[in-house]
Amino acid sequence: MVVNNFYDEFPPEIDNLRDRAQELAKKRGDCFERSQQAFKNGDKAKAKELSDEGKKYDQEMDECNRKAANLIFKLNNTDKKLPIHEIDLHGLFVEESKTFVEERIKLCKSKNVDALIIIVGRGNHSADKIPKIKPAIEELVRIHGIESRINEPNQGCITLLFKKGAKVPEYGNKPAAASSAPQKSTPQKSGPQKNSNSRINSPKAQNTEKVTRVANRDAAASDNNASGGCIIC
Repeated sequence: MVVNNFYDEFPPEIDNLRDRAQELAKKRGDCFERSQQAFKNGDKAKAKELSDEGKKYDQEMDECNRKAANLIFKLNNTDKKLPIHEIDLHGLFVEESKTFVEERIKLCKSKNVDALIIIVGRGNHSADKIPKIKPAIEELVRIHGIESRINEPNQGCITLLFKKGAKVPEYGNKPAAASSAPQKSTPQKSGPQKNSNSRINSPKAQNTEKVTRVANRDAAASDNNASGGCIIC
């Protein structure tokens, strides 16, 4: 099995949910900004009204992203019949990825699985080619105190070893491969996000435009987290 070459093209339902979530995030931000201004002007009633409206947009946004994340995960994992010891995080926001990994860790431990391959990607489709999911998952693994191998069995992977002496498995149901020495992950800093709304029809341009759309979502997701309100590999 080869690590996915991105998620070629999401079904319209997923794109629509992500786009709707972005719209709701903007409306939420606008409401909260106006609420703060109203409060400063002494109109507490209006401030509360706008704050409550913003919270409703926030809940709708979270629901859209939740539905999109579940559909993406199903597309990349369940539909491809990946074994229990593999999980593909392509197309997910950071916080969504962490949630799915947490759930899979619990499942693997309950099923007495030796190792878990987490496909985080190389960051080729993130803004400025800087991986976001990988350092977040490395930090999650560190917090859990689970032994890990970075970039094994392939680049763009993190393998967790739940048992002493466990080996890094190969993709799919192939025999386990020899284990190598543990590696320490180095968190990487995020760079500035670039936005673009252009649409061009050539295959190369379509891929660039698709990556840009995802990068824009990354930026929106970061704004969501910062304002109390997720990204790709």
